[in-house]
Amino acid sequence: MTDDGIVSRSRLSTTFFFSFLTTVFALQWWQRSNYPPWLWILLFGMGLAGILALRKDRWRKGALLLIAVIIGCSIAFLTVAHAIQETHRSALPKLPDLGTMTMHGQIVENPSILPKRTDYTVAVDRARTASGRIIEAQGTLLVTDHKGWPPHSYGDDVLVRGTVQRLADLQNPSYEHYLRAQGIDALMTAMNIQTIASVRGSSVFASLYRLRSALEANVIRLYPEPHASLLEGLLIGDRNTIPQTVTDAFKTTGLTHILAISGYNITVILSVLGSLLFWMPIRWRFVPSILILIAFTLLVGAEASVVRACIMGILGLLALQAERMQSVRLTVLTTLFLMLAWNPLQLWYDAGFQLSFLALVGVMKLQPILNDCLKKVPTFAGIRDVLIMTIAAQLIASPWIVFLFGQLSLIAPLANLLVAPVVPLAMLFGTVSIIAGMVSAVLSQMIAAVGWVFLGWIVEVPLLLSEIPMAALKLRHVMTIGIMLYYGGLVCVIVAMRKRQK
Repeated sequence: MTDDGIVSRSRLSTTFFFSFLTTVFALQWWQRSNYPPWLWILLFGMGLAGILALRKDRWRKGALLLIAVIIGCSIAFLTVAHAIQETHRSALPKLPDLGTMTMHGQIVENPSILPKRTDYTVAVDRARTASGRIIEAQGTLLVTDHKGWPPHSYGDDVLVRGTVQRLADLQNPSYEHYLRAQGIDALMTAMNIQTIASVRGSSVFASLYRLRSALEANVIRLYPEPHASLLEGLLIGDRNTIPQTVTDAFKTTGLTHILAISGYNITVILSVLGSLLFWMPIRWRFVPSILILIAFTLLVGAEASVVRACIMGILGLLALQAERMQSVRLTVLTTLFLMLAWNPLQLWYDAGFQLSFLALVGVMKLQPILNDCLKKVPTFAGIRDVLIMTIAAQLIASPWIVFLFGQLSLIAPLANLLVAPVVPLAMLFGTVSIIAGMVSAVLSQMIAAVGWVFLGWIVEVPLLLSEIPMAALKLRHVMTIGIMLYYGGLVCVIVAMRKRQK
């Protein structure tokens, strides 16, 4: 609070964001498409009381904070109600069990091509039963095609035939909730897919997906497996073709985050853009930088970690544009607010979203403390920074990883120390080799040879470390109270260490 009795903008903003976030979190146990009138009357009455209290100087501070809380809670209720209404609008979960059906719709996302199947996200508008009856079937259908040929593309109008499976009928509640958070209403294993018209979607998305396909083709041309699949994961977030043995090794050694497009990639892009646009005034770089960040986010699939990193990158650019220092805490809270206002189900059901923000909070809160504890670690090649960021992220995210997946990696700090510094070099030489391919095939192969060395290191180190006994522990039964006690104790340690530093 300021000396003149007015609450600071930073505290008001923090109060608003925290009230919104905690309300959205709590509403996972009270999901309604329409909340009762008495709730809105209560919120309105409390808000009105806060406004009236502003007239008294001694009550003004508390009144401003109360109004911030009321606004945050009200937006949270409206956001959740709208999200639940959207899920109820779909007719797919309400379809009767009519056996094999033929559905008409449009492929609305880039197909996910896996080794033995292809997944299509289809926006359905009508369906025909086996008897020929046309029924209402609006919604989003995840279609799995095990034939995989001929391939179908984003924007195609298709007829898909198969048996619809409701999400409520799935045996795995976690998978059901995840699909709901992704906007999927039902599943189908396709017996047949037929394209009846091509490229009816957005020309912008179609161009981005064509560019992505061209990049993937160049990577496959220049690199052998599993190096090619790994590079696709690093550059464009496509992890579907990485061999299972490599994926398992990354999980065992706590390196899965390496394959997830995140804030590091955004930082690299902003640095490159700053170098390429050095001849432009800083203010003029703002618009092209924003557009390229958004295009990159769409190109790699707009996962939670990518969207978070993109929003934070944009907020950082805004702060630079306004020539003001941006509070890291407020930046994180603003990002959370924007993402949850768009889709609150992410907070409840999307493990990637949850772990992405937990790791970010861990680095933000624990890095200053670990800097003092590890000040004797050498700074050569960024060893100390990598170790600090790894330990910080692991300390805060590991309990939740154990809770979600039942596995704890004991070798993660060493694995990250050996692998993380090499990742930028692999990305750099991988990108340059692809660009050089547009000029000279020989030059691109020479550069790719260097990239192959770094990619090989990233592949082999996890494979070797995962063979060490007790590299990871299986913890199948973890009590919720244990997780709560851990985080409560961690908060106490952080507060005590910060007081000691001051």
